[in-house]
Amino acid sequence: MNRSELNHKRKQTAKRKRFALQFVIALFVVVVVAGFLSLQSNSIELVKHDHSCNQTECTYQVTIKNIDHFGHPAYLRINAFIEINRGYDTSTEIVASERKEFKISAGEEKIIDGKFAVPTKPKNLKFSVGQVGESI
Repeated sequence: MNRSELNHKRKQTAKRKRFALQFVIALFVVVVVAGFLSLQSNSIELVKHDHSCNQTECTYQVTIKNIDHFGHPAYLRINAFIEINRGYDTSTEIVASERKEFKISAGEEKIIDGKFAVPTKPKNLKFSVGQVGESI
């Protein structure tokens, strides 16, 4: 092989390496962009909540806001917990759970009042909100 053939092969190899590097970078960019586009932000926001419980029922008032530019079907989930002392360990169990679905318009702030029955007075309540159909 003479010098010109070696130079030609080196140039071809360099072109292949450059193409492979550009392809990998482009593929990485496509995967990252697709990942960002597939992420859904939770546009339903829990603004404030107030509750009171006795031995038989809990009442609550929750304010929920849609911070998106579109209306959505949404849900409110409420879990009531008690703590059980098991010697050296304390465990938490759900004694009651409720889920309400509703429609919320773009930019709307909605106040939801309600009550639900409990078998015993819960130690605390956990409120969560989200869009219907989104993964939990």
